[in-house]
Amino acid sequence: MSAEQKLIAIEEISEANAPAIYVAGGLQQFIDLVKGEVLGEVPDLKTRKGRERIASLAAKVSKSKTAVEKPGRDYLRRLKEMPKVVETELREFVTKMDTLRDETRRPLTEWEAAEDARIDRHNDRLNWLKTLADDLGELNSLQLKGLIAEAEGMQLGAHWEEFEAEAGAVKDKVLSALRAALTKRETFEAEQAELARLRRAEEERAEQDRIRAAQEAAVEAERQRVAQAQQAEREAAARREQELIDQ
Repeated sequence: MSAEQKLIAIEEISEANAPAIYVAGGLQQFIDLVKGEVLGEVPDLKTRKGRERIASLAAKVSKSKTAVEKPGRDYLRRLKEMPKVVETELREFVTKMDTLRDETRRPLTEWEAAEDARIDRHNDRLNWLKTLADDLGELNSLQLKGLIAEAEGMQLGAHWEEFEAEAGAVKDKVLSALRAALTKRETFEAEQAELARLRRAEEERAEQDRIRAAQEAAVEAERQRVAQAQQAEREAAARREQELIDQ
């Protein structure tokens, strides 16, 4: 305890010096002060005045206790309220600082959002171009030519910004894949067309052979019918001739 603290009188306790008084061991000075005042006398219990003096000294102790305790209790209540005050103040501070931070960063945040949207537009266009070369196996030559026209129609230029080189490379790759698929498909379709032509030619030859065989069969049948008729006629003439002889 410092000399300055010991010199503080009970009636001098205030809100200003409370933090220095109400600390560990800080109230011992007042106990010592009051003890020195009340224990320095030895009143005579045999006299009324002596007894009244003892009562007065005890009352002084109670008064001194109240005089120290009351501002201490007030200080303690302030200390208990302080966390709430600090919490409220900090909460408001944090809210205002977050708002200030967001407002300060807003131009950058808006730029970043616009930049992300710009990049997404380029990537979406690139992804669309790449999908033109997906699942080509089931497409016919007409469909492949349509895709080639779409890919060829995608214009390169400054509007692609930093993606122009990549867009050019992807376009070349996609067109190469489409044209290769078209060549392969046209070869396949030509082979299928040739096979179909050969099948039709074979079917036509078979039909012609069938017709020719039918015609030949009809001619042969007619020949045999005529031959049979002529034979029957000769036999009939021979019978008539024999009958005339027999008569």
